[in-house]
Amino acid sequence: MIRELEEMSAQEHDVLIAGGGIQGVAIAREVAASGMTVALVEQDDFGARTSANSQRMIHGGMRYLQTLDFARMRRSALDRREWMAEFPHLIRPVPILLPTFEGRGKPRWMISCGMTLYESLTADCNHGLPPAIRLPRHEKWTREQVLEALPELEEHGVAGGVLFHDALVLNTERLTLSVAKEAWKAGARLANHARAQQWIMENGTVRGAIVRDLLTGREHAVRARAVIHAGGPWAARQGEPRVRLVRVMALLLPSLEPRFAIAVPGPKENRLFFLTPWRGRTLAGVQEALHEGDSSEPVISGEEIDAYLEELQEAFGRGRFVRGDVVRVFAGLLPASTNEPRSPASEDRILEDGSGVLRVLGVKYTTAPSLARRVAQMMRDRLGRGGARSAGRQGEKSASLPRENDPLFLYGPEAEEIRALENESPDLRRPLVEGCGVVRAQVVHAVRREMAMTLCDIALRRTELASFEAPGEPAMNACADLAGQLLGWDERRRREEISELIKSLEKPAEIGSLSSPQPPLRASDEN
Repeated sequence: MIRELEEMSAQEHDVLIAGGGIQGVAIAREVAASGMTVALVEQDDFGARTSANSQRMIHGGMRYLQTLDFARMRRSALDRREWMAEFPHLIRPVPILLPTFEGRGKPRWMISCGMTLYESLTADCNHGLPPAIRLPRHEKWTREQVLEALPELEEHGVAGGVLFHDALVLNTERLTLSVAKEAWKAGARLANHARAQQWIMENGTVRGAIVRDLLTGREHAVRARAVIHAGGPWAARQGEPRVRLVRVMALLLPSLEPRFAIAVPGPKENRLFFLTPWRGRTLAGVQEALHEGDSSEPVISGEEIDAYLEELQEAFGRGRFVRGDVVRVFAGLLPASTNEPRSPASEDRILEDGSGVLRVLGVKYTTAPSLARRVAQMMRDRLGRGGARSAGRQGEKSASLPRENDPLFLYGPEAEEIRALENESPDLRRPLVEGCGVVRAQVVHAVRREMAMTLCDIALRRTELASFEAPGEPAMNACADLAGQLLGWDERRRREEISELIKSLEKPAEIGSLSSPQPPLRASDEN
């Protein structure tokens, strides 16, 4: 995957996409695979914002049974199957225990009946999946079984429970990157760290954007017959109608429950609290709040974290949650529901104003594939170009499921590219520093094959050098030294890159907003 900002300005494309989160790259993949020319620009890195700040779940739509929205339920289940079939090395089944309580919430028989109905309506959800990642049917648990696993729930009047399965993403950053790479292989031109500064207008219609290369400062005119804004909160705020946003927060905690995820109804309001085992740690989420002001960046205070931990204490039992144990804080912005403005919308939105820009507001990581197909069909109808999808799926190339004790298992079939580098140069087999889980070949691969342009790109989204905690100074220096050699950094740039990585790893509760918000896109009439 090569950064092609210069090439973008050399021709008019069928479609320009602003925004390289999961929605943007999924749309780029679908549009390019159907035969249209595509350019995509992302102001940060692929999946660096909202897409990287999720609860790591690919939900099968079971929650939509409550509203009898069977169409949305089926769509979610089919999208989940598609994700798992394409990227089995990155998505695995996760068991979830839903305890039931005396005197509150739904009884076990009702939940079990609902799950039986769900399983009958989504009986094809395992079709084509490798046996190791097929989702089992649900189980009914007795009160004794639940208390044996979670004795602290006894004081809450637990009555029994239901165990069901959903899907968990092992690394959302690599999943988003994998879709971006599929888009590039299908013919899309991509550029990260490239900001759409202003729209290019012709006869009152947007026909491209002036794109600023944030690495060099140069500006490029990228023209297209159709423009899609898939910039998440930026798309929600830039254009009419403006869409209200909800801030969603999850906390990364030490391992609390290694066997299964737990979903417990809260004592207040109609909501569930989740504890999800993830890569030897626990994700606690999600907390939702209306996002105030014009900023397109979530800001989390220490007081909000304390309040959420207190709610978790009430739901799961005292003594399990201490603020000092919070490893990371994940926060993102999603479009708000029109009916419940403090909750995220449950349906994707596609908005268009008189300028011709199509604003795509995706609300679920899960349904990015089906939303991308809808948008691709709209582009085919509008431009009269393209046909059925022609690109192959990565899952079709995966002969076997990699073992998680393989240090390169998150790369799936692409692990062979890194091993080839190691065979070319034994020096690249060495870890960055003694005891580090990242070898030098991964850094070289990130720069040469995965469009890594900054130290944060490498440490946070191409490798797992800084995915869980701040790496030590020796590891950061070693990574910066090798990346700097490959990317031509001088000593000043090297120090700046290390400083940016350290800044990005500080908790939002301590430093507030991490990045300056993108200025509103304005029109540039070049008629």
